[in-house]
Formats: sequence, structure tokens, C-alpha cells
Amino acid sequence: MSFSGGLRLTDLNDYITPGQECIKPVQVKKTGRSNGSHIKVGDGGDYFEVTKDGEETKLEAASITLNDCLACSGCVTSAETVLITMQSHTELLSVLDENRRLREAGNGDQAKKVVVTVAPQTRASLALKYQISTLSVAKRMTAILKAMGVDYVLDSAFSRDLTLVESAREFVERFRASEGQVGDGKGLPVLASWCPGWVCYAEKTHAEVLPWMSTTRSPQQAMGVVVKDYLAKKLSVTPDRIYHVAVMMCYDKKLEASRDDFYSDIYKTRDVDCVVTTGEFDRMLSETNTPLDSAPETALDTLFKTDAAQEHLYASAGTSAGGGLEYIMSYAARTLFSIDIAPEVIAAVGKGEATHPLLQVKAVRNQSDHREIALLDPATQQPRLQFAAVYGFRHLQNLVRKLKTGRSVYHYVEVAACPSACSNGGGQLQPADPSPAAKKQWVSETERIYTAADSYERPEDNAAISELIYEWFGAEGLDSEAARRALHTQFHGVVAKANPLGVSCLDQIMDAIAATPSATGISGALPKSSSSTSLASASSSSKDASTSPTLCEQTEAAADDAKSPISIHSREIALLDLSPDELDIPEALGNRSPASIECLRINRCRVNGKTFSALVDALCAYELPRLHTVDISQNRVGGAQAGAALAKLLAHAPTVRFLSLGWNQLSLADLKHVATSGAGTCAIQCLDLRANPLGTSRKKTKKHADSDDNGWISTLVSAMPSLTHVQLAQATIDDSSLVTLLHALMTRGTDLEYVGLEWLALGGRLATVRSIMSSLVPTDPSAPTRSLHLNLAANNLGDSGVKIIAESGAVLSSLTLACNFITERGTSMLAGWLPTSGLTALELSDNYFGDQGIASLLATDGRYQSADLPYTQLVSLGLNSCCLTDTALRMLTDALAYNWASLASLRILRNNRMSPGTKVAL
Repeated sequence: MSFSGGLRLTDLNDYITPGQECIKPVQVKKTGRSNGSHIKVGDGGDYFEVTKDGEETKLEAASITLNDCLACSGCVTSAETVLITMQSHTELLSVLDENRRLREAGNGDQAKKVVVTVAPQTRASLALKYQISTLSVAKRMTAILKAMGVDYVLDSAFSRDLTLVESAREFVERFRASEGQVGDGKGLPVLASWCPGWVCYAEKTHAEVLPWMSTTRSPQQAMGVVVKDYLAKKLSVTPDRIYHVAVMMCYDKKLEASRDDFYSDIYKTRDVDCVVTTGEFDRMLSETNTPLDSAPETALDTLFKTDAAQEHLYASAGTSAGGGLEYIMSYAARTLFSIDIAPEVIAAVGKGEATHPLLQVKAVRNQSDHREIALLDPATQQPRLQFAAVYGFRHLQNLVRKLKTGRSVYHYVEVAACPSACSNGGGQLQPADPSPAAKKQWVSETERIYTAADSYERPEDNAAISELIYEWFGAEGLDSEAARRALHTQFHGVVAKANPLGVSCLDQIMDAIAATPSATGISGALPKSSSSTSLASASSSSKDASTSPTLCEQTEAAADDAKSPISIHSREIALLDLSPDELDIPEALGNRSPASIECLRINRCRVNGKTFSALVDALCAYELPRLHTVDISQNRVGGAQAGAALAKLLAHAPTVRFLSLGWNQLSLADLKHVATSGAGTCAIQCLDLRANPLGTSRKKTKKHADSDDNGWISTLVSAMPSLTHVQLAQATIDDSSLVTLLHALMTRGTDLEYVGLEWLALGGRLATVRSIMSSLVPTDPSAPTRSLHLNLAANNLGDSGVKIIAESGAVLSSLTLACNFITERGTSMLAGWLPTSGLTALELSDNYFGDQGIASLLATDGRYQSADLPYTQLVSLGLNSCCLTDTALRMLTDALAYNWASLASLRILRNNRMSPGTKVAL
């Protein structure tokens, strides 16, 4: 496999996390029984299949190409690093070398015609580096490429004129069909689709916006069909005898070229065979010792946007995103309303360099990559056309949110995935100074060079374009069916399963509950802290964790159920998701019914207690019969006013089952209003209070009335009789309040299923640990075993803390003790407690107790007789990063044959002292 040396990872300031695991799905046929073989990793990192008889077979590495891309958005950033085959400058060089060999052997008729198309953004980037004009860059690139054996060098600005004309025609057609009404389902708004990063993101994560995408091909793919159809006919060759290369500004253009929509099944060829980025082209010049600044100039080929004397390169008005906004608005104004405004005038007004009485520009504060411009009616001064330009994923997500909620007023939106549009493409050249200021200046200068021109030419005035259209498509021109087939494409939504990388744990719980509205309880966990391990609670109706469906399984089953009232991909229909600039409840609702809201989410909006109170007052003006999730985490909510507002919201919407208040400024005293408001009980099952200043150990004040002198903490717990999950990680809370709260939770009628106490520094408060564990001791030995997961990760408990836990007599179903400085002494204490603990899951990762700790846990002292092994019901054991060697694994393997046979999940990652190929069979 050949990878481009120009691929690199630069600063990613506009990154979208992966929507799902980037894997190549392969169907594996199962025989129903194992043949006893296993996989071994060799010393060199190769993989071998070892049969039952010991025969080893080396496994071949899978070949991953762009055809296997899941469009997961993990590589859709402002600086992509797509590793692919058949998409690098080395492939171009190999084709040219093959042509040279054929000609030297007298078989020149078998050589392919090589055509290279160059983007104007690429010329601008090279012009900045070498400090020469873009016209000179074009002529020098033509000379260099033809000297290497390229037959034709073309200009994608030429095909851009073709796509601009067709895009404008498409917009006018859709505008008339919709009668100018946005969001009527008949075609408006029109979203530009020239940016493959944006298309990839939309297809993967927001398939519902695809009907609004413009179907006109991008300039790259329009030139592809020109070369493989129009030019091939003129040269009297079949399309597969032409090798077409595009020199582009973006790595995502490689992905676009590899789409199946641009592949000919008849001739087994693509419209664009290879995409080389600006950086890769410059690297090719360096590798071939061909400096651009000293290369000669030569005449340009005919399909270039230049004057007859080739003394000027004509420009199209607008930004490096392609100029669609300016030209389409000009064309639509002229065609629909008989208003003649040149595209370059619209561009100047949009940049604030000029004014026009019929153009209105809306300034969007602190958003240089978001421009809005409206065409006004000459008589009424009311907007007739409303256009916008949105660059960068940060603004794309706001655009998608407005589209989904029906609050978008735009008729057309010019979209680019990269901030500052295509001048900042991931494949462009970078400045020598890597600082953000230098990068910003470099991009700005590239954009200036791109837009600088001696003269502008409207696409419809390009004589070569008119000649090509009528020669290619006949007398009907662009109205012909052949033109529609050649210049338009389609889009495909990608259906993906739910994945914890792309869907938060709270979202999964919400979906699972929404899909099973009649359920009385759901086992699961609140979002875990960064050091916490994966949680798996056993069902309240079963002690066997191995047979209980996990939370993810419940969520996926709910998504597959056609009768579910809400699914993972449609949940946002019932989601009121507010951003910092959208805290107006009526505006956020748009034309949706408040009765349909199931989830209220206000994250990172800098909401304080006063603002939250105002929001609650606005919400309580509506009936909210289906609201089951309230997430106001990562704000500044706190104080008595916030507590009173929370009590009001819960009283108004008693159906709320999930309440996330993490990373705010709430104290227990603030929550007192929930207990004393007289609103009665609520249906809350999950309560997240992470990283809140719940209470301190200092003397009581009016602000921090943390003691339970009046028993109000018990009253608070009584007001939430359905509460099963409590998350207190990283919270600041004094010992007395913590113990009182947990005691109240454990002594009520409803069983608690999860308590998160991570990062509370309990290692220095061992008396509190003793009190916590005492509350977990069953008062009635004959009562059913409690299904409780206790998470004590990252508390520096040490062996002393483990001793308190082991001697407490507490009964749990799952315990997390990751990152607690436990040694072999601590694991020995755990071994004595396991038979009576009721544990089915134990997490001990990141404790570094080594092989001796495993020996102590198994109580073997190196002996593997079953009589010396403790009885255990463990189903899951976590031992990641515990400094284990092969010796520990041999102990575990022997133990699994005896009283540890119930173990179904063993995690031993990041134990780097293990030998390659070491395995343990469950």
C-alpha cells in the first residue's frame, strides 16, 4: 500500500468526534462450533492463526480504501489525514513512468492520456509560498507537468463556471416550486454541496437535511465528467484510456472522487482517478528537484478561465468556497425579480467594502465564518431573498439545529467544512511559523490572492462554456436530459448503530427509557468520570450479570423496535436543545408543540441561577406531559433562586426521571427547596450532582446550611422514592452530609442500583469510608441480595481503605476500586471478602500490584489446587494497567478451571510486561 508523504496532522481547532468506530465491516460465517484455533501475535507484530495441532498460518493484513469509509465524521476536520491507496502523487508518477516505458518500447498507442486539473485555491497557495502571480503559477505548473509527460493541464475555475450556471438554474427552479417558502418540503432552503467534508458529515449524522442539498456536481466532479465524456469523445478514446488527476486544496476531495456515484460500471473507471493536494504537489516538486519559482512559463490549454492573450486569469466574485452565494443571488435577483446586481457588488457589500440600497448585511457577533445577506424589495424594503455563508463545523452544527427546528429563514446557504473556507483546506501549504497568529495571517493572505483579479467575468459570459454546452448537449443545452445526468448527483444517508463514542451515556438511558415507557426501572449508570471504568449493572430481577441485557443492548433493541415511540436517530424531534445564543424558549420551540418535548438540555450556556429561574418560568407556561430528562450540566446554576426554580419545574413536570445537574454551583441547601416545596414526590430515577459544591466541612453558615438538624436531607430522599442512580463524583461535600445522604438512600424501600463516589479524596477520610460501608450492610440477612454498583475509583484508598471495605460485611453486586494505590496486601484482603460479598463485577485497574497481587487475590501462593481457591461468583474482572506478566496470566488460566469458572469478562489491557502472543482462554 502506498501512502502519501504529504499527509499530516496539523492543529485541529474545529474537530468533530467520531460518530462510530471506524472499522471495515466483514461478514464472518460461523460454523456453530469452535475448531480450537486461536490468534497469536508474533515478535514482529505479525498475526498468526494457530490450529489445535499447533500449525501456524500468517494472516494477511486487510486493505482499506476510500470505498470502505463509513463517513463516521472522525476524519472530517479542518485538517484531514485520510490514509488511502491510489490517491497520492506517487500514483501519478507511476502512471507517467509506465507511459514512458510504453513509448520507449514502441507501444505508445497503449499509453493513457494524462489530464491534470488544477484548482484556483491551489494556485493561490503556491503563489503565496513562491511570491509569484497566480497566472505565473498556472503557466509554470503547465510547463512542469507537460515536461513530465502530462498531455493536458486544465483549470477547475472553468468547470466552476459550468457548475455555477447549473446551480443557479437549480435554485431558481426550486424557489419557484416552493413559491419562495422555506421549509415547505418542496426544495428550500438549498444547501451548497461542493464541500465533500460537509456532505460526508451530513450523510453520516444528519441525513434529514439531505433533501435540501444542491444536487449539482462540484467543480472537481464536473471537470471529471467533462474530461471522461466530452474530452474523450473529442479525442476519440474511451474514458478508461484517460487518467485524470485533480490538484486540490483538500484531502476530502479524495473521498469525493472515490464515491460510487462517480464511477462508470461500463468502462470501469472513475471521473477523477487521483486527487493530489497542494502540499503533495509541492512535495512532488521537491522530490523531483523541480523548483516552481525557477521553472519556465508556457502557454495554457484552452479549458482555462483566461483572456485570449492569456495575460489575465479571470476571477469569479466571492470567497474561496466557490462564489456560489454571490453568483446565485445575482442570477436569482435578475431572473425572479428583474433586479440587476453584479456578483462582485454583492461580494463587496458582504465584506463591508461597499453598500447597496437593496442589499442588507446582518452582522453576526464574533462569527467571522458566518455571513448573512438579504436582497430587499425596492418597494417595501422587506427581504425577498435571504442567503447565508457558513464555514466550519462550529457553525455548521448551529445551522443544522436551526434547520431541524424549522427556525432557518435562509433560501440558500453556502457551506464549507473548513473555517475561512477552502483557502484553509487541509491540503493547503502551511506557514513556516506554526503559531495561530501566523497561520491566521497566512490563510488571510491566501484568500486575498485568491480573490484578487484584474477583471471579473460572469460564468454565462464565458464563451468557451457556451460553446462546450451546445457542442456537448446539443441544441437543448442545459435543458437536455443528458445535461441533467452529467451535471447532477445524489446523496446517501448512512444508518449507524448507537455507539458510546458518539452518544453520551445519558442519551442512551434517555432513549432506552423512551422506547420502553411502561418499564418500572432501567439498570444503567449515569455518565462516568474520566477515570471510571465501564459500568454494567445487573437487572433488578436477576442476580446473574452475564444474562442481564446491558444498557447498550437495551438501547440498540429499542432502536430496532419499529413500535418504539422514539428512536436514537429521531430523538431530537422531542429534544429542546438550547445553545448560548438561543435561550429564548418560545423562539427555540418554533412551531413545535411543547407537549412533545421529552428532553430539555441546556449545556455550556453560562446559565446562572437567575437565568435558570427565568427559563423555568417560561417553560412552566406550557404543559409538559412527556418531559422525562432535564440536563442543565456544565453551567453556573446555584443559589436559593435556582433551587426554588428546580422545585417548581419538578412540580410542574412530575414525569421527569433523569436529572443531570453536574458541574454547577449547587449546594445541598439549594436542593432543600425540592424537599420542602410541598410539591409531593417526583419520579426521578437518576440524579447527577457531579462537581458541585454540595457542602464543606467548615462551620455552618446561612449559605452552607449542610447539617441535617431538621431532617430535611431525609425529606429530600423521601421526595424521590424512585431514585436508583446517584452520581456524586468530584463533588465537594462534608463527611456528615455525605453519610447522612447515603444512609437515607439505603434505608428507604427502593433499592439503590448505582452510587458514584469517584474523586472525593476518601483516602484521607477513612472514618467516612467506614460509615459508608456500614450503611451497605444488610439489616435482614434473609432479604434478597442488593443489586448495587459502588464506584470508589480514584480516591487514594490504599490497603487501609480496602481493609475497611473487606471487613464491613457489605453486600454489593459491583465494585470499582480503580486507581486507588492497592498492593498485594489489599488484594489478599479482597480475597477473603469475595465469598460473602455478593460481587459479580470487580474493577481493579490502574493499581500496579503486579503478579503478587494476583497470587494474593487468588489465594494460591503459587499452588493451583482447587481446595486452596476461594469461592467466587465473579462474572467480570478488570485488571488493566496492573503491571502483570505471563506468570499472572498462568495463575488466572488455572483459576478459571476451578472456582473462578463463572468469569466471563477479563480485561488485561496495557500490561506491557506480557510477552507477545500470550493468551488466556475464558
